[in-house]
Amino acid sequence: MKIVKIIRFIAVLLIISLLNSCANAEEAEKYADNFYNAMKLNDYETLKNMIDESMLEVNSMEEISILFVQKESLGEMISFTKETGFDYREANGLTVVRFLYTVEYKSTTLYEYIRLTQRGKEYKVVNYGYYDNKEKRQEFIDHVEG
Repeated sequence: MKIVKIIRFIAVLLIISLLNSCANAEEAEKYADNFYNAMKLNDYETLKNMIDESMLEVNSMEEISILFVQKESLGEMISFTKETGFDYREANGLTVVRFLYTVEYKSTTLYEYIRLTQRGKEYKVVNYGYYDNKEKRQEFIDHVEG
């Protein structure tokens, strides 16, 4: 009987943990969608405000701004679609969520990723990138997340 109670307790903890990570992922997904909506509108001020300070330790805001302007040269963003699934991690008191997107532009299709970390009640972009094929994107993700 004692073993059954322990197993039930562990199962309940796992379910609570899973529900919590799904709820956090839903919040992060809304934030990622807001990021893409701002990109679609070329709203650089909103995009800059969504960048986490840790991303600025690697790239200057000027470099990040150039990235957004370069994407504008691809023509109008037609649509962005989140691919199935997400990666959710908690470490050292930080929650990090990664999503993959397929983004259609007038002239091309890009395969993008966005990693967000929770800062207080909101999420900030800690890593963002795009590639012209899924294999290159996956190679980068494997390298970063190893």
